Amino acid sequence: MLHPSKEILKRRSKATEKLLKDSVERMKELGATGCIVVYLPEGDYTVVFQQGRLVTVLGPLSADLDLLLGRADHGELSLFTVDEKVFASYIGYLKKESPLTTDGMPLNSLLVELVNRNHTGTIEVTTSEGEGLIFLMEGIPETAFCSNGGKITSSTDALDGIMKMTEINPPEIVVYSAIESMESLKESIPISEMKVRGFFINTLRSHIREEKGDEALSIFDRRMGRSGYFDLIMYPLEEFLRASEIAGQLLGCTDFELGKLAYSDFKKSVLGRLVFFLGNADTPSKLARVAQAAWSVCTNYGERWIEEDTEGRIALRVKNEGDTCERVKGILMGAMEYIGYECSVTETECEKRGGRFCEFVVEWDPQKG
Repeated sequence: MLHPSKEILKRRSKATEKLLKDSVERMKELGATGCIVVYLPEGDYTVVFQQGRLVTVLGPLSADLDLLLGRADHGELSLFTVDEKVFASYIGYLKKESPLTTDGMPLNSLLVELVNRNHTGTIEVTTSEGEGLIFLMEGIPETAFCSNGGKITSSTDALDGIMKMTEINPPEIVVYSAIESMESLKESIPISEMKVRGFFINTLRSHIREEKGDEALSIFDRRMGRSGYFDLIMYPLEEFLRASEIAGQLLGCTDFELGKLAYSDFKKSVLGRLVFFLGNADTPSKLARVAQAAWSVCTNYGERWIEEDTEGRIALRVKNEGDTCERVKGILMGAMEYIGYECSVTETECEKRGGRFCEFVVEWDPQKG
């Protein structure tokens, strides 16, 4: 990903925990608007500052600064400052939500259209020769940034370079809108603050005891460092994920298989009985609606909504989901089977792989319910 810069404070270098801490302090002391980019194996994380204030952390997985500090030895980092006047457009580009596709429109024609629309946002141009960004403010190109053959240019030179690139090679062009407000960046809960009810760890312990015996349960408890949880108390999601990994190893189960067990366990619990008292989830449509309430009382993270609900098909979308996608798929299939429907569950978009959200499509034969 390209990062526009008024000044590159530090080029890409091997990151250590101290270097990242020092970089954060430098951004604060300078009152800088810009970012620290941390390059980790699963993708790039961008720590965003506005006038020296930490605004948000954007990346392939939910994260916060403390989590990145703990993993800094595994990556590299760079620092950039960004013109304040294009900051909202820059964050819109980083978030990459709901981009406009150009359907092969030439860059010249696209610029004319966006000027007429008074568009504020970013045009991302990619060719086999290089990459470029053009930042628009109410339809007017404010600045540009171009990387071509290892040479980096900005402003008018960059705009000329981008135009020449598109004349030589067919470009891929995507248009992003500026964010509407800084408040929209505060909706996601960092993974360090995500929590889940202890009930779900206790059910893992129960399955281990029932299927593998007390010795296997002792192994589980030793590896977790404790032997008991309160059903209704919220525990860190990271602890639940670790418990699920250990339970999967002891039981020989995948995340998907563990997910299939979760619905029936929950339905039989005190918590589940309270939730399902509100609605008799005996059809997929009713189940989908009750499931949203169930998730909200079991966890403190994630946004979930039904995008489509038709006969034989439901599309559920999720943002900021801390659990694994395979386990969510298993939960959905297990819930459908519990009420007597054979179904397929397909993930058609994944937030963890750069999508706007995770979308799970559940399909079944309405005649066989």
